[in-house]
Amino acid sequence: MLGANRGVSISLVGWLWADILLGLFVIFLAASSAPTPVVKATPTPSASASATSAPGIDPQPFTLARFPVNGASLLSNDPVLVAAEQQRIATELSAKLAAAQPGRRAAMVLAYGAHEDPVQGDRLVRAATQGLRSGPFDGSTIKTYHELVTGDRGSTITVEVYLYR
Repeated sequence: MLGANRGVSISLVGWLWADILLGLFVIFLAASSAPTPVVKATPTPSASASATSAPGIDPQPFTLARFPVNGASLLSNDPVLVAAEQQRIATELSAKLAAAQPGRRAAMVLAYGAHEDPVQGDRLVRAATQGLRSGPFDGSTIKTYHELVTGDRGSTITVEVYLYR
């Protein structure tokens, strides 16, 4: 009978030893962690003050849906035709932006070229936005995408302009 009690005591000692090691490990982790500094919250400005003075980008885009372009000129191999259409697009987009949002500059431009072929749509919109490098578009990030439109051979682009506040 003594042998049976002795086996139970040995197995209980093993669990006690494991629990002590686990407890010491937790105490060691708690003691070695550095205290976190207390940071006092600063009051945030009101919504009206932040809208006028806070730097950043306005989340509402200025959108020109279905802006007409001459896809045949933009996709041609004639650099004179391409440059003339790029200049016309840049001038008209700058004028529309200045009329709708006077004095504001573009931060980011998303442009979508409508075409039935995605490769040609990419070429169309890249060519159409190459002239947007000055005026209100100076320094802006321009991202181009194609828009699949059945039967369209490059007649329009859609432009979303995100402006600096």
